[in-house]
Amino acid sequence: MRVPTLVFASLFALGGCGGGADSMPTQQQPLPTLSVSDSSVTEGDSGATSLDFSVSLSRSSSSDVSVAYATSDGSASAGSDYTANSGTLSIAAGNTSGIISVEVLGDTDGEGNETLTVTLSGAIGATIADSSAVGTIQNDDATAMFGLEQRPDNQTCVAPTRPTPVTSVVAEEPFPGVSFGAGGPTKLLMEPVANPRWFVLRKAGQVQVFDPDNPVVSNYLDISGVVNSSGEGGLLGIAFHPDYPTTP
Repeated sequence: MRVPTLVFASLFALGGCGGGADSMPTQQQPLPTLSVSDSSVTEGDSGATSLDFSVSLSRSSSSDVSVAYATSDGSASAGSDYTANSGTLSIAAGNTSGIISVEVLGDTDGEGNETLTVTLSGAIGATIADSSAVGTIQNDDATAMFGLEQRPDNQTCVAPTRPTPVTSVVAEEPFPGVSFGAGGPTKLLMEPVANPRWFVLRKAGQVQVFDPDNPVVSNYLDISGVVNSSGEGGLLGIAFHPDYPTTP
């Protein structure tokens, strides 16, 4: 029986004639991932020591993989603690790791451990899973000491002998004739003149005054209407005008 041309063409297009598994497209594998590991090295007293960072692939690749890298300061400073480095790392097809090396500059300075960072970017043939690593420069010198090695013997700044418990203390009333009434003053101060009087502040908002030669208290100013004396509030301070007594 003759097969119609239309049916034959359809079978051929669908792989019906001679088509098999080899004619189906192959599923593409995802790219491997790149990671860089932290590292550390002892500083040394002179010259340069290599601080090596390992860069690894999650699996080998059938083609070369490359990635850019660059160093940056942490507590370590490029030029004095290490030599700044940047470039491109290539990992040949079939391999799974590579090394980035940074020169650490030795010295004899007493200092703590210092750090720098290596950062990966712009990978070709792979994706970056862990883009940065910390390198630690381990100090091998004695830590610098500041100040005195021992406490000096103090011969001058010596506290006086403690008074004996029987030492008597006498309280003397300066103005025995002055009576401030209930609720004592919050402050006393002298007016800035040649023969000053004493000004007395009261918590409720009154200002009183008396002459030390004639200690009789009289009222000078009452602002109790604007003073909130509840709790710890009240009239607690006062200052004389710079032009006192011309401006009282």
